[in-house]
Amino acid sequence: AMATGKEWVFHRLVDRLQEPHQALGDLQAMGFRRVLSSGGSATAYEGWDRLMAWQKAYPQLELLAGGGLRYSTVRALHSRFPREANWPLGGLHSSCILPGSDTASEVELSQILALIRS
Repeated sequence: AMATGKEWVFHRLVDRLQEPHQALGDLQAMGFRRVLSSGGSATAYEGWDRLMAWQKAYPQLELLAGGGLRYSTVRALHSRFPREANWPLGGLHSSCILPGSDTASEVELSQILALIRS
């Protein structure tokens, strides 16, 4: 067993594989519960439809959308998919680091949190 009492998140390698469906099935069989993914695209926004198709195919996994998510893209996704049923079970991951910076932006984080809580 993996570390007892610890939660593991598989981090984005699935986005680079030729057979992501097989990899998701393997991860599930290995006991992973959460997988961070951009849906096989450069950003989660671009790969959203594929990410949601994977979520439907593997409902036992909590897919965590990540990769280039910023307030502007989360707002666009929220407008396009206002119902929770169209969001991955694991939620969203954003570093909140804006271009030209190497630290997280408190403003970016506050904007994203306000949007998803609305």
